[in-house]
Amino acid sequence: MRGGGGGIGPDLAALEGVDTPIRWTQAMWNHAPAMEKGAQSLQMPWPVFEGREMNDLLAYVRANCGGQRRETELLPASPERGRKIFQSKSCIECHAVEGRGGHVGPDLGTRRQSPLSIVQFAGLMWNHSPEMWRASEARSIPRPTFEGREFADLLAYLASLSYFDPAPSSATGQTAFAERGCAGCHGSQAEGTGDGPALRGRDRTVTSITLATALWQHGPKMYRRTRELGRPWPTLNEGDVGDVVAFLNAPRERVH
Repeated sequence: MRGGGGGIGPDLAALEGVDTPIRWTQAMWNHAPAMEKGAQSLQMPWPVFEGREMNDLLAYVRANCGGQRRETELLPASPERGRKIFQSKSCIECHAVEGRGGHVGPDLGTRRQSPLSIVQFAGLMWNHSPEMWRASEARSIPRPTFEGREFADLLAYLASLSYFDPAPSSATGQTAFAERGCAGCHGSQAEGTGDGPALRGRDRTVTSITLATALWQHGPKMYRRTRELGRPWPTLNEGDVGDVVAFLNAPRERVH
């Protein structure tokens, strides 16, 4: 730092573009393999961060590095782009989301106590980086790197999976889907009818955020259609959303 310390890695006071939590997390992940080799060459144990230590480390670097702040460059992040990155970067090969995907690592869609901040998430990724790297090599999966807004989109996707109420029930969601009037236009299995499109089996994971976005964007058209059909406007209680999302993500039953 400012010339003091070791010379294997860059001077942290000269860093640019890693002063925001998301950029910091992305840089920590991308450079972890090189840093692991450096630590091994010095016979240093892999440093592990606990609690808010990673947050404090970033605060220290921010206070000592120059350069323009880049928070606005990351907005807006897209959960839908993040979902595609999760698949294209092979994250899904080791991590499942709501049971879909690999099981080498934890299911990232299950309801669990989440880190308090993005930087604490960086700490978790850093702490497990050597283990994840070895698991990827054993399965011949290339270690992904992230550029530009990719990590922001990935975090937006992961956040969208656990943003709303826990422990949803697809069976309860199907009941709510019918009782709230959604099935009248979209079918009892959300398979689609002449009055509304199919909402399941589209090879796309529905989240509370993507559902809210679709309802907002198509709300005026749905309102006009319910008026034309003489049907009451369907309403969802706050507790229905997670269950309806679980129902829309559940595999469709075969018709015999």
